[in-house]
Amino acid sequence: MNAKTLIASTLALAVAATSGAAFAATTPSTTAKDPAKREQRVAYMIKRLDTNKDGKVSKQEMEAAMNTTLSVVDANKDGFLSKQEVEAGKDALKAYRQKVKAEPNANLAAPARLPNGVIKHFDKIDANKDGKLSKEELDRVADRMFQRRDANKDGFITAQEFLATKAKKQG
Repeated sequence: MNAKTLIASTLALAVAATSGAAFAATTPSTTAKDPAKREQRVAYMIKRLDTNKDGKVSKQEMEAAMNTTLSVVDANKDGFLSKQEVEAGKDALKAYRQKVKAEPNANLAAPARLPNGVIKHFDKIDANKDGKLSKEELDRVADRMFQRRDANKDGFITAQEFLATKAKKQG
């Protein structure tokens, strides 16, 4: 698995784990050793990302949550994420989530959290080596992850597909 695919998986999972109007204080990990806990956590991630509540996640749903996250973390609003913005992203997202909770009728989309892997693999995601991550660079990585998880190629990821892909990778 290449680094970009790994980062896409991490970012998309973080988005899936934390998007939605009711954001939990902690984001569940998908690496639980107990299979029942893993299933519960994956179901939670799918529920958070599934904005139309059809039991599956479309690419559009994933992209919408990621776009909200990127707009919150992009402190200088230049359309790119610098290492500093990514490092400060956790605090920016926390403040935004508090705003979402404080203004429930404001129709604000709840953002995801940025996974630690974005910092760790920042230079690998930065395809053009300009020291910042563009939406296009992040989208390419997320698209590869989505394609890999969408086992039946119907344009959606279900909890079952996610778990099957995860089990296949670990097995």
